[in-house]
This record gives sequence, structure tokens and C-alpha cells, in this order.
Amino acid sequence: MSYPIKYAVEELKVDGGYEYGYEEITKGYIVSKCYVLESRLNYGNNHTTYVVSFPYDNFDSFVSWYYRNSYNYNFDIYKHYYEQRRKPDRELLRDEYPRHIICELFDTYEEAKDLADSKNSCLRGKILTNTGSAAYEKRSKEFNNMMEICGEYEKFIFANTTDMAISHIESEETYSKDSVVLAKLSEERTQMAKDQTKMIKKLKK
Repeated sequence: MSYPIKYAVEELKVDGGYEYGYEEITKGYIVSKCYVLESRLNYGNNHTTYVVSFPYDNFDSFVSWYYRNSYNYNFDIYKHYYEQRRKPDRELLRDEYPRHIICELFDTYEEAKDLADSKNSCLRGKILTNTGSAAYEKRSKEFNNMMEICGEYEKFIFANTTDMAISHIESEETYSKDSVVLAKLSEERTQMAKDQTKMIKKLKK
């Protein structure tokens, strides 16, 4: 059985280099289909998060390729890029693909796009806050250019995931068996704790 597929917002990061202590920095957000590996319910706040794997998530490589090759093409730059798709397999004992924890999944591109646009707007505000006029113009231009690159990567992903049909996970057994087992164990432990509390109260009487 394959993993279910949904739309999600993918955070695009690149290596920050020496200036950022070689930590990854966020460059933008796009919409991508993803494989839903499992769901995790927090019984404390009744909030569900999802562990997903994106089919393409090597944005650092795409950015480097874009700067080297964009001047060679007048349009549809993304059609000339190649990246191997990552597809997790339930039959493997261990998936060797990066996993991402996200809070929201979507059935349509439009729903996910609204969230991606909101996140990009917040990122723009963060980058341009407290800058002088000269720095503001420079950073604004850099941000807009990066949004164009993010858009090309999104086009590349969608052009290469047309065979990934969105799943209706509410009516199917779609999440990993591990998450079902963990949820059941959590319920059993909660009930056990309640039973122990009742027993202690009886003994005190």
C-alpha cells in the first residue's frame, strides 16, 4: 500500500554559509504535493500534526543551477532542470528520505496557496523590517528575485508530479500502522492511569 498524497506548504531553505554560521535559512514557501507518512495527535491540546515527505526538496541545488543557467533560457526555465524524485516505500523497514513535520494538509492547491502567500508575506516583512531606504530597495529586489526562483521550483515540482493523485484520507486506511499503534497505546495508558487513580481513592477510604 502506498502513502496517501495531499497538498502542503513546503518551506524552502538553503545553506546560509559563513554569514549565518552554516545554518539553513528560509528563502520562501511554495505549494507542493507530499506523501503523508503518519499523523500525530497531541492528547493535551487535541492538535494533530503530520509527518510528510516531499517528492522534491533540494532547493539549494535548484538555486545554484538557476544562477548558472537562467541566462541560457528565455522562458520555462524549470523545464531544463532535473532532480530525482523521492518516493518513500511502506515495504522498506526504514525510509531514507527527509521527513517534515507540518500542521496543515489540503485537498486543493488554492487552499495551500493562501497559506504559502501568507507565510511569504510574513517573511518579506521580517526581511525588510528596520532597514534604511537604500537597504530596503536592495533587499526588496533580492526578495522579489528569490520569489521568482521559488516560483520556478514550484512549476518544476508540479510538472513532475502530475501522476500523484490527491488522496481522500478520511475514507481510507492511509496513515502508517505505527501511528495507529501509538494512538492505541496512548489510549490504553490513559485508561490505565484512570483505573489506578480510582483504586488509590478506594484504598484511602
